[in-house]
Amino acid sequence: MNVYKNDKGRQIIREACRAIYSRWPVPAEEKIITTEDFGDTFCLDMGPRTAPPLILLHGSTSNSAAWMGYAPNWAEHFRVLAIDIPGQPGLSSDIRPPLADRSMKQWLNRVIEKLEIGSAFFCGMSLGSWIALEYAIDFSKKVRALCLLTTSGIVPPKTSFFLRILPLFFLGDWGARRINRIVYGPVPADPEAEKFVLLASRHYNPITEKPPLFSDENLTSLNFPLLYVGGTMDALINTRDTAARLSRLMPSAEIKILKDTGHVILDQGDMIRDFFISCSAYSS
Repeated sequence: MNVYKNDKGRQIIREACRAIYSRWPVPAEEKIITTEDFGDTFCLDMGPRTAPPLILLHGSTSNSAAWMGYAPNWAEHFRVLAIDIPGQPGLSSDIRPPLADRSMKQWLNRVIEKLEIGSAFFCGMSLGSWIALEYAIDFSKKVRALCLLTTSGIVPPKTSFFLRILPLFFLGDWGARRINRIVYGPVPADPEAEKFVLLASRHYNPITEKPPLFSDENLTSLNFPLLYVGGTMDALINTRDTAARLSRLMPSAEIKILKDTGHVILDQGDMIRDFFISCSAYSS
């Protein structure tokens, strides 16, 4: 399946991304990292170059604009690199690496090598969390600490979510707004974010492949600080089951379950920043 429904839709999405990134709240250098197998990867590089690197990976049907609210806070303390995942509606290539064959960790490793980063902190949202965790399992020496926001791959996704949204795909903009409302939960959707969701629903073909589950052996092999943050009203992921499995297999992991919060977490910048700062001595 093509990532975009047609070339015109691709152009519309990319123009919308450029407009969003032109309003980035802190000075950021735009970079294009070229890899042989995965095409070009777009990256926003901000914060002091001498500070510890913090790599950000957004969720599905999204792009690095998901981090705009967090960027000013974190860029004061870290060299922040917000990366557009290929095959998603951002400014990276249209190549969509399969999840099942573990291509995503190879993509991320090549990008990090091109950026000449030895080790870094990582923070991911949803699919981005899965990619970060997938990478960390094979390249743990390059991971100082990891924050997972509403991550996939720990427990199976909720079947009820897909049954709930399937009819909405055929209801145009109204259906897209309703899906967005289900994903956000009680948190008010940002008007600009909702505007982009509508564009994506018109012009972009979302990923349908489910992220594979990580084995017990995968998770117990991790030996760096880990923070998991999830909401009690997450329509996609069973937060309490995810927290329970992580706590059982990684007893030292920090778990934060937020009441009355859905799949989108927007207001935990201070807590996540403090987690990474507290890990600096451990990882230095």
